[in-house]
Amino acid sequence: MAQGGSTPYPTPPYPQLRAYPTIRETIAAFRAGDWAALAGVSAVSAPFGYYIGKPTIRMPSVYMAVALGASGAFAAGMQASFWRLTGYAENGIEAARLGHPKEKAPAPALAPTGAAVGGSVGAQ
Repeated sequence: MAQGGSTPYPTPPYPQLRAYPTIRETIAAFRAGDWAALAGVSAVSAPFGYYIGKPTIRMPSVYMAVALGASGAFAAGMQASFWRLTGYAENGIEAARLGHPKEKAPAPALAPTGAAVGGSVGAQ
């Protein structure tokens, strides 16, 4: 496993746009799909909360379900955006927007005929 700098993490497979992105940079790098997931999960959470809070506490249950759904979707969006900025996920859109020089993504390794693809974690 190749090591990146002085960190215990492997070298990112895509260009590293920010080594340590701030919260502001991470939110600014949200893609439309991240915002759509946030809206979609929040929208689906409301009827779920309404159904779960049968007759006595329906509205408080709706508010709590929407808050939990939106928080979870926001956390997932933050994680995906962070991965893209640090180079651990495909980041072509962010690289173009930030004016980062274009680098080719690594070609997938071809396994010999009959060999298993992937292998164990940490294997070299």
